[in-house]
Amino acid sequence: MEAVENLRKYLKIPTVHPDINYEPVLDLLKQIANDLKLSVGVYQYVAGNPIIVLTWIGTHPSLKSVLLNSHMDTVPVIKENWVYDPFGGVVDAEGNIHGRGAQDCKSVGLMYLEAIRRLKNAGVRLQRTVHVLFVPDEELGGNKGMGVFVNTDDFRALNVGFAIDEGFANADNKFTISYSDRLSWKFVVDCEGTTGHASFLLNDTPGEKLTYFLNKVYELRDESKQKLKQDPSLSLSDVISANLTQLQGGYTSNVIPEKLTLVFDFRLPPTTDLAKFEESISRWCEEAGTGVTIRFLSKNQPYATKLDKSNQFWVAFENGIQELQVPYEIIVYKATTDAYHLRRVGVPCIGFVPLRNTVPLKHSDNEYLNTNAFLEAIDFYTKLIPALGNC
Repeated sequence: MEAVENLRKYLKIPTVHPDINYEPVLDLLKQIANDLKLSVGVYQYVAGNPIIVLTWIGTHPSLKSVLLNSHMDTVPVIKENWVYDPFGGVVDAEGNIHGRGAQDCKSVGLMYLEAIRRLKNAGVRLQRTVHVLFVPDEELGGNKGMGVFVNTDDFRALNVGFAIDEGFANADNKFTISYSDRLSWKFVVDCEGTTGHASFLLNDTPGEKLTYFLNKVYELRDESKQKLKQDPSLSLSDVISANLTQLQGGYTSNVIPEKLTLVFDFRLPPTTDLAKFEESISRWCEEAGTGVTIRFLSKNQPYATKLDKSNQFWVAFENGIQELQVPYEIIVYKATTDAYHLRRVGVPCIGFVPLRNTVPLKHSDNEYLNTNAFLEAIDFYTKLIPALGNC
């Protein structure tokens, strides 16, 4: 089956950070575009990070277009933890397609393209132009991909009126739709202090300051866990997640380092009082002692897409789901995606993937997607794309 074979080919191309060669992906997408008679545009604003746009021109190209987005990059793998080769594109006896990116999110880009294949084979024409976008760097925040692309004349020339970006699979018999993302606040805390022989009990050491700040973070983390435990109506989208992701410092075992560095990844609900939150972490730095400083890697602001009758694309989308009689839930996305960058420049965007009865395996060992779920998602897009393209 062509759709499955194309996904297997895509999964066999390693696109894991930190060193990614996107050229094999570009070759594959050009081949598929040629088969589908879609035009191809390639943009590159940061070396080694191409942005690829496959375009199906509508009968009324002056109308606002529809953008279907996915990202090419994936998180790394620990191969020894995998039952199958994460870059083998293996299909097991149950029809599960194994590989890094099977859910996040190589399958998503091919769902769009394989749906367009079916529509074109059936002679369907759309009034609106449809752009299928493949971007790099999403897993690192998108600053070398979507983050820069949305600020260019090349992007503005796409005339986008509505976009769909990646979403979470749902383990139950329903779809999950997001209209906003939790906010990504990533920052570095440097703790400088007294250095000396590790046999001494010196004052004002970096480790003491680090401990104070880290305790504050984990107090906040515990508060979020307690909120989820005490109120079953809450989800991860409703609380702050806080995690230490990197710890750096020292050069030998018997010397107290002059500096220790911590890197944090916080995800905040869009309802968070950001000024108050920033005041809190600045105060933690002050209380930890002199020489404790903070620098931000990201400080996302809240943006949301309206899901009401004022958004004609949402009306068409919702009608499409209701016609299929598939239940759905509307959430704030638990993580942060390239949808953030689209909403930031005023493009209405939802996070969505038509995968139900599917265990979410984003970033997991042994990531896979069942063939039937993949094909059902393509079926859904053959109905949804015309609804959006003709609304």
